[in-house]
Amino acid sequence: MLISNNETPNAEQDQADLRRSQLIDIAARLIDEEGIDAARYARIAKEAGCTRSLVYHYFPKVTDLHAQIAERFYEKLSSHVNAPEQTRAAIEKYTGSSSNPETITIFGAVFDLFEENGIAPLILRYNAELNPDYAPNSEQKWYFEGLFASILEDNFSIPSLQSALFIEYCFNIVKTCFLYYRNGRMTREQAIEEIDTTINQLIRRFQ
Repeated sequence: MLISNNETPNAEQDQADLRRSQLIDIAARLIDEEGIDAARYARIAKEAGCTRSLVYHYFPKVTDLHAQIAERFYEKLSSHVNAPEQTRAAIEKYTGSSSNPETITIFGAVFDLFEENGIAPLILRYNAELNPDYAPNSEQKWYFEGLFASILEDNFSIPSLQSALFIEYCFNIVKTCFLYYRNGRMTREQAIEEIDTTINQLIRRFQ
């Protein structure tokens, strides 16, 4: 592509990055508000004011787009949830019998993330057809889930295979409670308390 006298390669790359980010945001919003089928390339292009071929240029396969939505989620999660040692310390304080102020703070931060960005990554995660391709190379995904798995094994004697199942349950619990909150069936405080209580119960079952 030719670059005008007023453009530099860096400026052109910045524009491309902004366009890619815009397309990811639009797709995530459509999935969050209307479901996976709403995020078709023709609809995304219409919302973005561009051609469908441009969407294909950035995301040749729909799973590429879904993986980018997932990667964005984990990147933002890392900015909402504090340092790994704080996360580890909070989870280690689970007793299986009572609410934990530290973990409630973490769930509150996750709710902040969902309120700002929606829950498209969780919707994608629980679509059976998409699960095999969901963020297959996401370093952030493996970082966070690997951290949780090691905590579960080290502190609650939950083996790695069972910890993977436990993590899936946790994501589903968080998604369900957030939707209850967003739809007015729970207050924010009730939803977060329900997550905390249910995960406590799960830990006892898996131990």
